[in-house]
Amino acid sequence: MRLVLASSSSRRADLLRAADIAFEAVPPAIDERTRPDELPEHYVLRLASEKSAAAQLSVAGNDVLVLGA
Repeated sequence: MRLVLASSSSRRADLLRAADIAFEAVPPAIDERTRPDELPEHYVLRLASEKSAAAQLSVAGNDVLVLGA
């Protein structure tokens, strides 16, 4: 199974490397601005979901696990 990191965060990539986890970084192009009156906990959940969904669209195969954070 391939792990795809849906992020351009160098810190997240460093954490995966430190854990010796093989992955492919696929930074999604999404709007990360907060929405009016959006609570912080809703904001981070929405971004993780949107990043994962965007990355999933750009990778092929059934053996892919996408990590959005």
